[in-house]
Amino acid sequence: MRNEVRTWRNIGLAFAISFFALTLTLLSFGANVFRQTSDLTNEINHTRSTLENLDSTDKQSQREINLLRSTLENLDSAGKQSQREIQQLKERVAVLEKSIPRKTTPSEPKKK
Repeated sequence: MRNEVRTWRNIGLAFAISFFALTLTLLSFGANVFRQTSDLTNEINHTRSTLENLDSTDKQSQREINLLRSTLENLDSAGKQSQREIQQLKERVAVLEKSIPRKTTPSEPKKK
């Protein structure tokens, strides 16, 4: 009978140690899951922040590109207008040159 009590005592002790080990393993697993979840949440938040920054940078770049296009179009238009004005002024100068009689330079006086 002593052997049976000893056997059951050993079985009970083994059961208690196994239960304790299983409890520690599950607690460790839960802590790892929590840590990984926390890390992934932080990474997702960082990625979201980076994407929002990139989105705002992209929108700012789009606005700058549109402003530059508008400025370029205005400059191109002003350049074409200036070329037309220069051409008109050249034509007026040519008309004026034709209407002014040309004087011949008098010959140099003779030295004595």
